[in-house]
Amino acid sequence: MPGYARSALCWLAGSLATLLVWGFLPLSTEHRVMLSCALLLMVIAGCMWVRRQSRQLQSTVEQSATWQLPATGFDGALVLVCGAGSLMFSDQDSPRQTQQGWYLNTPTPESFALAVEWIAATAPALLNQLSVAFCIAPECHQDEAQLRGEIRQWRMQFAFSRRQLSRVPAIVLCGYVNGMTVTEKAPADWFVYDGENRSQDINVYAEDGGCLTLARWGQQGDGQWRMAQMLWLDALLGWLKAVIIDELCQPQTRLPAVPLTAIAVTFTPLCGVENNLWQRIIRQRTTLVPALSPDNASTAMGLPFPDCLLPLLPVRQGLTPAQHLKLSVGGIVALFFMTALLSSFANNHRLIRSIGADLALYHRLTGSPPEPKTLAQQQLRRDEQQLARYQRQGPPLSLGLGLYQGMVLYPALQAAISDWVSPSPATPHPTLPTVEKAPQTLRLDSLSLFDTGKAMLKPASTQVLQNALLNIKAKPGWLIVIAGHTDSTGNAQTNQQLSLKRAEAVRDWLVQTGGMPPGCFAVQGLGASQPLATNQTEAGRAANRRVEISLLPQADACQAAGALSASSARDGAITSKMEK
Repeated sequence: MPGYARSALCWLAGSLATLLVWGFLPLSTEHRVMLSCALLLMVIAGCMWVRRQSRQLQSTVEQSATWQLPATGFDGALVLVCGAGSLMFSDQDSPRQTQQGWYLNTPTPESFALAVEWIAATAPALLNQLSVAFCIAPECHQDEAQLRGEIRQWRMQFAFSRRQLSRVPAIVLCGYVNGMTVTEKAPADWFVYDGENRSQDINVYAEDGGCLTLARWGQQGDGQWRMAQMLWLDALLGWLKAVIIDELCQPQTRLPAVPLTAIAVTFTPLCGVENNLWQRIIRQRTTLVPALSPDNASTAMGLPFPDCLLPLLPVRQGLTPAQHLKLSVGGIVALFFMTALLSSFANNHRLIRSIGADLALYHRLTGSPPEPKTLAQQQLRRDEQQLARYQRQGPPLSLGLGLYQGMVLYPALQAAISDWVSPSPATPHPTLPTVEKAPQTLRLDSLSLFDTGKAMLKPASTQVLQNALLNIKAKPGWLIVIAGHTDSTGNAQTNQQLSLKRAEAVRDWLVQTGGMPPGCFAVQGLGASQPLATNQTEAGRAANRRVEISLLPQADACQAAGALSASSARDGAITSKMEK
């Protein structure tokens, strides 16, 4: 994929991530700014890395050998010739084109790796047509240990080619040796068998494209000469299996096995060295010493190319660079929408829980004294106004994407608000029991209980809560309403959730430490809706960040949570339905 396309993907991913942060995730403004800055730095770093990689690759390409690639529209096999394949080329830097494919000379492992990078940079569409011809000529080697070391280097480069190709390319092992008679040009027949199924019968491919089994080939022409060639073939295949295939395919530390698509050998005039490996192999088997070909025995164009094997190579149906780009863009956009849907679902779930908790608290209060229920009714009015605004203007992006169902609670809110009217202070209710004129309220500073933006109690908050617990214990049986408050800094919905979680944390501590039943408590998250002072100053914001514990003299306050009123149960059922 070109560098500019990778940079564009980085910016696309960064932009969608920023949209998630500001539009869907329930974070404060401070946290959103911090995340946005972090995303911007990550995108810039990614683009700089892509640019650096592109420059390094361009420098490598400019310093590479002068290879030539086929013209646009070439649909044959692009073959990198490795190992002893240099003997195929009369001009080492020129490609060789045949009817079946296009051959490039890569005589060393380093040049092979460079060729793969060069093709990926200049013509990535040809990567799907790439194959490897790994050529071995035992008559050119005298030291088997040295040959094995070279093969391990090739194996390492074949494994590393996965980075550019996303796979190990199709590899054909080609073996070259002189025939039994070096003074005569042997027929350019290729003896081939499947690299994965070693027990498969050997097929013989002729220059004209004809194919015969080894048994039928041995019955044609000079049977005695062909039988001798079959002995030569058996010796060569045995040596390839014991040395070359063993080094390529046997498991080794850190190096995966190299699968061979096919194994092919041919007998052709070849210049070698004295006391070579092939001579030693034949001497061990037959006590004969194969003769070497004279220097001018090779053809003018070098060793024969394995054209007959190219149609046998597996067809690779890969993706073009444009398809890779489209797939990457689709994956990023799909991930964005999946995350946005999950965030919208979570935000709707929190909204339903918050309004459901307000309804449950409102129906739980009996109205004696009226002040707590009046406060709860005011909170329901704010909830109703919020849902009405969403109905007029549409829900915010964080609740959208077709998942918003807050209007299901709207009728329940309107019915709850209208089913109770606070009595006038000048006309006391005739049946109202004698109670204290106002609830007792304990006001706790949030900074003494929690860290900024957190809802987990600090270890130092124990003393403050113990003092509050003593006051609560002095009023046994009373309803304990815990309300969390914040200042106006940040997002209103986030502040409301934070205040609710802080109130729940204080309640949980009192329940666990004081041994009181949970039915004695009611919690509220009021956010910044009821400030004590102005939010324009630091002192005012500090005063508004608080947790208030109100003690209400209500006789039935500590009944089990299941003994709620019918209307509270109805709202709970609605809330449960919405959460599902």
